[in-house]
Amino acid sequence: MYIKKVSVSGELIPLVKCYANFIGSIYHMVTGHVMVITSIRDGKHMKGSLHYVGKAFDVRSRDMSDSELTTFLHLVKQECDSRLDIVKESNHIHIEYDPH
Repeated sequence: MYIKKVSVSGELIPLVKCYANFIGSIYHMVTGHVMVITSIRDGKHMKGSLHYVGKAFDVRSRDMSDSELTTFLHLVKQECDSRLDIVKESNHIHIEYDPH
């Protein structure tokens, strides 16, 4: 897992950091590349966003083929419990820990 240091600030809470590391291993298995986190607590997010409390992060998806993206999303949803919400956005994948 690589955190894009230039623009990403803040830390994930420990549980979400564990998920991020695990998801990074899935990303590497599917693509052969290191997963890049493009946002944690920085940037503009919706009011009440879990980004601001270290429970959400965004993953770069622009370098993934359609088949890699489909496989990656399927495996993450299959291997991680239902407390994670995974949303494919136009240029990234939003992942958040939301146990409710």
